[in-house]
Amino acid sequence: MRGLSGPVLFRMEEKMPFDIEKNKDDHEAMEQGRWFDYEEGSRIKIAYTSNPKAVAKTVEISKRHGGQEEAKKPEILEQIIKEVIAEALVLDWRGFTKNGNPFPCTPENVRYVLDNSIEFTRFVNIKSGELRGFRIAEKAAEEKN
Repeated sequence: MRGLSGPVLFRMEEKMPFDIEKNKDDHEAMEQGRWFDYEEGSRIKIAYTSNPKAVAKTVEISKRHGGQEEAKKPEILEQIIKEVIAEALVLDWRGFTKNGNPFPCTPENVRYVLDNSIEFTRFVNIKSGELRGFRIAEKAAEEKN
């Protein structure tokens, strides 16, 4: 293959090996959550989706909705997901208001936001499912700031 000034040589980037010490999961943060910046200066404390408390809460909520078979129905599954987010994944927030008044983080208020903001639901789903943000190295970097 020729470029404008001669042959084009493809150079393979040298990749660094995966260093487990830099990529260890922070199990404490997975359960107790990490703060993430959200819109307009607000912040949300979100736990990792598959932490033991969230998994137990998912089982509990699924049972409340009739068990595994019922949970397969799309309308029931959506309700279960929203309840798990409200009760186990969104742990706290800062800077949320409703009609100009402070809007505290409670499961009922989280549910209200989930029911009224697809963007909020999407943000929480993405952040709670990413392991980035739940690594020991990131915790150390966060504590330095």
